[in-house]
Amino acid sequence: MDKSKIYVGSLNSLDTVRQGEQLVDTIELVEITLREEVVFDARLTLSQKAQLAKALDDLGVPTLQLHAQGCKEVISACRDAGVRARMEVECRPYHPYGYANWKEEIRVAVGSGADLVHPSITTPRKWILGEPAMSVEGIKQRALDAVKLAFDLGAPKVTLGFTDAPRTDLGFLIETGRMAGEAGASTLVLNDTVGVAKPSLMRFLVQKVTRETGVKVRVHCHNDFGLGTANTLAALDAGAGGAEVAVNGSDPARSGIAPLAEIVMALMCLYEKDLGYATEKLTEVSRLFSKCTGMPIDEQKPIVADRNWMYKRDHIMRTIVLDESIQFPYSPGLIGQSFQIDLGRGVGAVGVGTKLRQLGLDVPEAMVARLVDQVNEAAVEKKRRLTDAEFRALAEQLRRSL
Repeated sequence: MDKSKIYVGSLNSLDTVRQGEQLVDTIELVEITLREEVVFDARLTLSQKAQLAKALDDLGVPTLQLHAQGCKEVISACRDAGVRARMEVECRPYHPYGYANWKEEIRVAVGSGADLVHPSITTPRKWILGEPAMSVEGIKQRALDAVKLAFDLGAPKVTLGFTDAPRTDLGFLIETGRMAGEAGASTLVLNDTVGVAKPSLMRFLVQKVTRETGVKVRVHCHNDFGLGTANTLAALDAGAGGAEVAVNGSDPARSGIAPLAEIVMALMCLYEKDLGYATEKLTEVSRLFSKCTGMPIDEQKPIVADRNWMYKRDHIMRTIVLDESIQFPYSPGLIGQSFQIDLGRGVGAVGVGTKLRQLGLDVPEAMVARLVDQVNEAAVEKKRRLTDAEFRALAEQLRRSL
């Protein structure tokens, strides 16, 4: 971690501010893009899946999670591509997708060569609506049976997930989690499936379940109230051993889950917790995902969107060209970005002059004010900032008119 490139100030590090933080020594992020791929509108090819996995592996993500559907072929392609990350396969011991029964899905997961097998139990209310004959006690037993079956079939490690954990009876979570731990499950995953938790609840759940079961806890936080990142950080701050994240937060359900880039950079800059990732590849991975899936990067997406690193008004431009720490929370180079001029409405002479020099365009100083007016007018007309090509065309047209 190059602390000289982080500009968040010193108040985050005050002892009184950090009091109560319980971050564990090793935090494991589990990247679930390849799991959610089965419901993306784009059907990724095996080659694209391996390409995404390799990019995430090169970034430093330790564990990639897949869906059981086609997992053997995906894992094989990833290994052929040189992916070293651990592979975790999620399976559901209820209503299995595309399999004759829940046991077959676990057999497929184990037979794929996965490093971890992840049965995921849905909330009793939802399960009983789908299978009226299943009791709460039956669901507990199914969870235990799923863990035991995975081990009996040869799974190296097993994690157990709980969907909709914040709306599930706490006693059920603790008792089922304790049973799973006694059967050998190494991790319990608390999924905030519809994003209903607030940060204080995530802290409580992590601490309570960890203490009462003796098993490491991982979280999976959805963003329905815009709290996916905040809830994930609260859970990690409370001692969770890991979290599930996705590139651009692009889980296809509703508003998505905690984004990979936000969690990595928040831990590094705000908590001084460097996970050892090659953060300069974060923007590259974000763009690759967008290209493969057709899912655009929101213009104001934190961390990876270009607009985070743009300024245009003169009073800001005068300072940022001298010292980027005045306007940025950290150097854009840390995530593979660079400072850019926003050629939109409100750009002034400093921004336009800087862009002219960047592009090597020769416009007399006396004509810069006219070019500023033209850029502003064009941005209003187009209802967006200008591209470099459009700016170049305006500048060259002005120069020819002299």
